Amino acid sequence: MNDRETVETAMGKTGPGTILSIYVDRFANLLADNRMLRFVALCAFLATVWLGLQVAAREDRTKTIVVPFGAGVESLYMVGNKPSKAYLIAIGRTIVQLLGTYTSAGFDFQADEVLKLVHPERYEVLKTTFRNLSEQSHRYSDVRFAAYIRYEADFKFGPDVFSIPVSRVRMVGLTRTADAGYFRIAYRIEESRFWLWDITFERQGEVSSERLD
Repeated sequence: MNDRETVETAMGKTGPGTILSIYVDRFANLLADNRMLRFVALCAFLATVWLGLQVAAREDRTKTIVVPFGAGVESLYMVGNKPSKAYLIAIGRTIVQLLGTYTSAGFDFQADEVLKLVHPERYEVLKTTFRNLSEQSHRYSDVRFAAYIRYEADFKFGPDVFSIPVSRVRMVGLTRTADAGYFRIAYRIEESRFWLWDITFERQGEVSSERLD
């Protein structure tokens, strides 16, 4: 039965009062439908605003991983807790440059940079070692050290340890002392993070000394 039939039936049965009641009910239903549509539209608008804010917040927190200059992304990786050789060489090169080449003026800063990589269980031990080296460098402030990686030599890799071949030079005034060997770096990987465990130097061959006039 359509609206017209409903009205005609109401006129035949109950008169004009019933007709008015029917129109009032219909009008009330239309208002209710409009309120529902406005509510749905408001919810959709608020959801859009909320999503926009979330996207903006995520963009602000986006972390960009900077690959070291000259290194390919495909070579620096870690599978589980096993890093690639290129990954170890990149970190080892930084450690060797910081601890192998220094003067008394810059050693403390460079040692602090290396300490940021040290495993918490080994932090105090290596901090004491670096402090002793710092005291020696300040005591003999005219001594300068330099370490050069020997890329023509073999890099050695083992379980939780790798060795970087270097040549070391010590300058005291005009006297130059040189030797060669390996920086042996022990490490741990925990939750895909590299931790320095220990670093030692293993000399190979003789020590040479000459005076530069």
